[in-house]
Amino acid sequence: MMASNSKIGFFVIVLQEHRTWEGPDGSINFDELLAILQSKAREKESADSSVYLRVIGIDATAREDFRAA
Repeated sequence: MMASNSKIGFFVIVLQEHRTWEGPDGSINFDELLAILQSKAREKESADSSVYLRVIGIDATAREDFRAA
């Protein structure tokens, strides 16, 4: 949902299993994907100073041995 005059946006990405994506220069991991999306959000903010955008990444993948941590 978005109001027609909204200038604030949050994009939340939840990683549920380890994977890679095809990026501009080959395969990228979750951290690299977040960096690209955050960079795009900053570009949009720079173009319009009234815009507030945040990209939030949550790594919800299971640890191999969660007890070791």
